[in-house]
Amino acid sequence: MPNSVGFDRETGAIITDWDHVSQSIGLSLTTPRFTRVMRRLFGSDLMGMIDAPMNSQNMLLVIRAVAEALQPRLIEGRQYGEPRFRLEKVQVNTAEASARLTITVRGQYLPRGHLGDTTPAGVRGAEVRL
Repeated sequence: MPNSVGFDRETGAIITDWDHVSQSIGLSLTTPRFTRVMRRLFGSDLMGMIDAPMNSQNMLLVIRAVAEALQPRLIEGRQYGEPRFRLEKVQVNTAEASARLTITVRGQYLPRGHLGDTTPAGVRGAEVRL
């Protein structure tokens, strides 16, 4: 029995477990904060950083934005972040010619983290393109 179930946002097919978490990570990182009605704090500040020069200062801001967006937290009775994933590493890859930013995150997969069970099921990674 899967620990989490959802729909693929592109195909509509049912996705479970890590595939669902990976999609949720991508959604959190590509949604600008303050754009969701009733969930203003959902998302990240990454979209405003796409055109910034990727110097060491801005790379640090990108890593911070990723960490803030994925950090599980409860605010005014609403769950934010990703409780099924404990971030350990952020890698920022830039593609100069296409002006795209690719972020790879790695961390502990917590299949039942949304239920309060923080037992890890291994290290997993996800790639998000902005």
